[in-house]
Amino acid sequence: MFRFFFGYPFSAYSQGKLSLLSGWPRPLVILLVAAGAALVGWRFYRRGFLDSPLARRRSSVMVILQTATLALLLVMLWRPALVVTTAAPRQNIAAVLLDDSASMTLESPSRLDRAKQMFGAQSPLMKKLSERFQVRTYRFSDVIARVQDAQAPGALTGAGKATRLDDALNGVLGDLEGFPLGAVVLVTDGADNSPFTEHEQSGLARLKAAHVPLHAVGVGKPSFDRDLQVNDVSVAPAALAGGVISAAVTVHGEGYAGKTVSLEVRDGGTLLQKIPVVFDRPSQTMTVRVNFTPRAKGLREYTFVLPPGDEEIKQNNEQSRVILVEDHKSKILWLEGEPRWDYKFIRRAVADDPAIELHGLLRTSANKFYRQGMDSEKILETGFPKAEELFGYDAVIVGSVEAGFFSAEDAQNLYDFVSRRGGGLLMFGTRQSLEEGGWQNTVLGDLVPLKLDAKQPTFFRTEGRAALTPYGLDIPMLQLGPDAAKTAARWKTLPALGDFTRLGEPKPGAIVLATITPEGDKAPIPLIATQRFGRGRTMLFASGSSWRWKMEMDHADDTHQRLWRQISRWLIEETPGHVQVASDRPLYRDDHRVALRVEVRDKTYRPVDDAAVTAVVSAPDGTRTDVRLDWSPRDEGGYTGTYEAQAAGVFTVEAKAKSPKGEEIGTSASFFERTAGTLEYFDAQQNRALLTHLASETGGRYYTLDDAKSLGDDIVYTQGGITERDVHELWNIPLFFLLLFALKGAEWGLRKWWGTV
Repeated sequence: MFRFFFGYPFSAYSQGKLSLLSGWPRPLVILLVAAGAALVGWRFYRRGFLDSPLARRRSSVMVILQTATLALLLVMLWRPALVVTTAAPRQNIAAVLLDDSASMTLESPSRLDRAKQMFGAQSPLMKKLSERFQVRTYRFSDVIARVQDAQAPGALTGAGKATRLDDALNGVLGDLEGFPLGAVVLVTDGADNSPFTEHEQSGLARLKAAHVPLHAVGVGKPSFDRDLQVNDVSVAPAALAGGVISAAVTVHGEGYAGKTVSLEVRDGGTLLQKIPVVFDRPSQTMTVRVNFTPRAKGLREYTFVLPPGDEEIKQNNEQSRVILVEDHKSKILWLEGEPRWDYKFIRRAVADDPAIELHGLLRTSANKFYRQGMDSEKILETGFPKAEELFGYDAVIVGSVEAGFFSAEDAQNLYDFVSRRGGGLLMFGTRQSLEEGGWQNTVLGDLVPLKLDAKQPTFFRTEGRAALTPYGLDIPMLQLGPDAAKTAARWKTLPALGDFTRLGEPKPGAIVLATITPEGDKAPIPLIATQRFGRGRTMLFASGSSWRWKMEMDHADDTHQRLWRQISRWLIEETPGHVQVASDRPLYRDDHRVALRVEVRDKTYRPVDDAAVTAVVSAPDGTRTDVRLDWSPRDEGGYTGTYEAQAAGVFTVEAKAKSPKGEEIGTSASFFERTAGTLEYFDAQQNRALLTHLASETGGRYYTLDDAKSLGDDIVYTQGGITERDVHELWNIPLFFLLLFALKGAEWGLRKWWGTV
């Protein structure tokens, strides 16, 4: 239709430039149009056609129509033309890239069969392309290769494990380097799943620089009628035995409006949980929070499944994650300034946790301490520890302690324990701590997640009830039920606290997880708040009376014990060691390039830039490979390297670091998982937006497979390769004559209607 009106295809206009061939001055057109409009208007005025409002309106319409007719005739007299650059016949190469990945086998007839039929060597389209170009055909998926005929047996099988569009473009450009490339035809569903790697220059940018248009031919449905998909699972790669694992599972439903499905969590073949998921809209993506407790230690594989129903794709209904369930002990130091009920009951709640070794340092009088939980008289024998001993702990709890207790060195060491060591810190709001204890006058004030405004008093012995915020309902350590609704209900049953500390608003980056509403007051204030601080994190519990959650409830109720165990584990679960090794992500789906990073810190957790660092990767078949690690000048204490994971399965990484003197600094271990052959079935609908973007960025066009028949005419318009310059005059295109007919026809029709002819 476009070509019928404009004489030439859309590609010619998008690639070409409009020009006027008459040689007469272009501003003269505007002057003549203006003069003509003035003459027509004067003519109507002289004839008295402006004597009444109705006559003035009708005369204005006539002036516009006649002026438009004059303008159109003048433009035609100035000989408009389209200047285009076209490929020189048979002197350029046209590269045809056919997607051979697994997603092309979907639908019936399959996407791949339809593409092969359209782009087979003997098809009408390919014959037309061959009249103007030397055509080279490629198949691509996770690899790229030449094929002679798309319809030849075995040429395209749909066995590719990934769709990597940028790699395909770079591959073709590399293969044709030095040859005149006139155009690229990309035939694909656009379900790109390239790995997170960086090229020195993307294939798209290289095509743009060479002025080579990319024409994208989209294959497949833009959406499915019915489909369930587990998009992603976000979960920590490691957890402590007996603790709560929290996973954020992103699911998508297409065509399931008003229906409820079950999200299942499985440990191997054992079903752990079933969570109902309700879809409200025809196409909906949502995140479901799942909390569960590991059944055994070691590397455990957890699978998150939406059981398939009447769907078009069933291979995208589940995803698995491997989690390392550890059972090592972490050390927590509790510094308490006075005997308190909370100190007694929380210590008792945590004492039996096999993952925690709790050392208590209780001040009984000035410079005298009662030490608890230690197996040696040498531990903390002088009171609050110096830096090296303090940094041997994974977390610190500070109870009712005033700022004056800490020397300037002690306060700085505690500050460094969080920011540099990466430890966890829990603070209580009591009658001697925080603002009441002058913390705002020291570096300790920076560690508090809420602002210290030095308003006195801040500590109140008034009852108040606690409640979780939406953020608190989403964090594992505060979960008291199998889901958010039951957790919120259980928090409402907790007895009232007997005191609280009222501080300022949250600092930037801090999150309020729970509030307390004082008796007789409708406005809740923060009770539990957390923040990231340097390499560590801190938490405020703005009350000193959580013991009521034990003493005022049934003796068999374990809420108090469960809550404080979970909070204690939160404090220690992310505390790093002297050596930390990790891959850039825990799961590689159909991707084999693994980036490894090792961070090395000395006894006081300062970066070590001259260490001897080694890493060994163990493959699923037991093969061990040494990986070279190089110091990263932009990353203090950081050493990086890469590993090629060819097989599927779980890989373990062991790292070791030594000082320049040969002294061992520490060791660390982690893991990552590689999967193969699954990624192609996720987000497998045609990605028309991506294909349109690729085409428009290079001056090409997007086609559906049915519209691709016109590609043979459009592809000749290019600025890449060896080209010729063509000039097409436009004064005789049908559009101009149709406009003239329409303008004069409208003028005559109006005159007839008004009775003036």
